Amino acid sequence: MDGDAVWAASSTLLLKYIRGKEVLRIENPLGKQGDRMLTWETSTGSLQSTIEFEKGFTATSILHPATYLNKVIIASNEGDLELWNIQSQKRIFKFACSKLLSAPSVPLLGKKPGHSSAITALTQSPAIDVVGIGFTSGEISVYDVRADEQLMRMHMEGGGIRALGFRGDGQPILASASSAGHIALWDLNAGGRLLHMVRGAHDGAISALEWVPGQPLLITSGEDNSVKQWVFDSPTAAPRLLKFRSGHHSPPHLIRYYGR
Repeated sequence: MDGDAVWAASSTLLLKYIRGKEVLRIENPLGKQGDRMLTWETSTGSLQSTIEFEKGFTATSILHPATYLNKVIIASNEGDLELWNIQSQKRIFKFACSKLLSAPSVPLLGKKPGHSSAITALTQSPAIDVVGIGFTSGEISVYDVRADEQLMRMHMEGGGIRALGFRGDGQPILASASSAGHIALWDLNAGGRLLHMVRGAHDGAISALEWVPGQPLLITSGEDNSVKQWVFDSPTAAPRLLKFRSGHHSPPHLIRYYGR
């Protein structure tokens, strides 16, 4: 969201919508190969600057930390984070994978070294300076970027982390979604204890999740071509599917007319 505008990502494009109408499209701000960051003027779509990353750093996601003026955090396939000032186009700090991840050197079976440490999710928490980081290994790190300190870590079974979200109605809950279609809820007041696990929430990888601000509602979308809304009847209750919209999750192979 950006005022009255809604931004959506599709392949290598960013699309800007106002009241359901596309008004602008620009290239992915991380470039096609993840080797550079492009900054654009959101009202006109004009390119402002291009920042080249060092070799060995392949960007996977980007986050603007709350209250950090002109600064963004870039996550990488190698497991490192970098804090950049987009105004001066200078890197301010690099967060080493060895501090973010408990065992960065352990690869997944059959994968190249470094694959398991790739960062696949990055989100802001309600607390300033604190972010959530998700890895392909299934590990989750709640990290203080100002102090360069890990506050807690969790591990989600059943695939890599695809999305993270801190509950936005005052409850200390972190939601995580996996490439296997599962949703996990973590109690942050209990040091990251697993509160609930919803297995098979989607028939395939979950692509995104968002909490509705100020409400006990969680929205998820998945590669099964569905969007689902989950409601929490109490602070510690398991999520209940409230409503959903879906289409074919794979190409249809038969179409027939129905009726007279």
